[in-house]
Amino acid sequence: MDIEGTYTFQDAPVERVWQLLLDPQVLARTIPGCDRLEPVGEDTYEATMNVGVSAVKGVYTGRVTISDKQAPHHFHIAVEGSGTRGFIKGEGTLDLTQQNGHTVARYKGTAQLGGAIAGVGMRMVGGAAKMLINQFFGAISDELRQQAPAATVAGRQEGGAGDGHGRVIVRPPAQLTSPMVQVVRRLRISDGSPEDEQRWAQRLMMAGAGLLVGLLATVGLLVWLIGRKRE
Repeated sequence: MDIEGTYTFQDAPVERVWQLLLDPQVLARTIPGCDRLEPVGEDTYEATMNVGVSAVKGVYTGRVTISDKQAPHHFHIAVEGSGTRGFIKGEGTLDLTQQNGHTVARYKGTAQLGGAIAGVGMRMVGGAAKMLINQFFGAISDELRQQAPAATVAGRQEGGAGDGHGRVIVRPPAQLTSPMVQVVRRLRISDGSPEDEQRWAQRLMMAGAGLLVGLLATVGLLVWLIGRKRE
């Protein structure tokens, strides 16, 4: 049985995708139905999967070996395992390329099936395999979003706004468009440039706030004096 396809990781650098695809802890979280993934050697893992897809439903145990690594673009993977419905043995390659800020994953491989699972039908097994692969890549995409660079998070905390793709857009402070700018223009106290108008508007606003505080303090003092006089 031959399996091949592509998946695009939106706005993800190829180096980061490569790191996640070779991180055992991430793989244990993202492989559909993975109950156990233990390193038993260099780039070799033993795994237990509880697959819930009807065509290949069951518990499978086996070994995964990664070789021919050409960071961050290519590796070869070999899988062999058995379960309640038969056995599977296969191998394939995964290639990552950067395109317009996205990372495109291309996978291609062959698999040999035996036991009851072999009688299900190649089309159904192939469909189930592609569905599991897409679920896996989708989970990796979620990991990429959750593990956004610290700089991005810091940028958001400092007032940067996201553009919907994980990037941060730093916007300048909003310009004052209050009637105070119109007052500055009527008084002709600025040099006419928008920047100077903003500065004068801020000064007037601060002066106004100071006058308001002073007025409130004066009123409070008068009320206190009147009260003392009545006593």
